Amino acid sequence: MTTNESRHLDLSTVHIRQTLEGLNQNTDSSLDILIAPGFRLWMLLALVLLILLVMTVIVCCFIKLRIPRTKREIELNAVRRKLRRRKLLDTKEAHQLCKSN
Repeated sequence: MTTNESRHLDLSTVHIRQTLEGLNQNTDSSLDILIAPGFRLWMLLALVLLILLVMTVIVCCFIKLRIPRTKREIELNAVRRKLRRRKLLDTKEAHQLCKSN
């Protein structure tokens, strides 16, 4: 076995030992458990929450999701929807007429 391989085995046994010691530790908080080498449970939870927060901010910033606040805005949105539907119907009818001729 080369020195590089033995060094790798030594490091992996140290990491396994640290993980087992982290599981066996009597700490005040259950969030202080060593889950992976160098990572405690609270670190992984914070990382997951940070990723979820970033994804939420990205979705909210780049997708136009807005709740109308007044009755007037709701009515204007309904009128716009009707106009869009009429335009779609008009264009579909025009395409059908062009195809039949």
